[in-house]
Amino acid sequence: VSEQAPLILLVDDNPINIEVIESFLSHADYQVVSLSSGKEALHWLATETPDLILMDIQMPDLDGVETTRRL
Repeated sequence: VSEQAPLILLVDDNPINIEVIESFLSHADYQVVSLSSGKEALHWLATETPDLILMDIQMPDLDGVETTRRL
């Protein structure tokens, strides 16, 4: 019986941050879903449940604090 790797949701509007963090986590055997906005995260989270969410605080449109509040 193999266990599935933990799923991490990464939310950041900076593509370089996403690339670096996603690479690090993937090499550590985590599944990573990367999104670039709080709105995308809320939409995705309506049907999915990650084990951990890593979210930037300062994002345009819907920042990390407001996104977390809405969760």
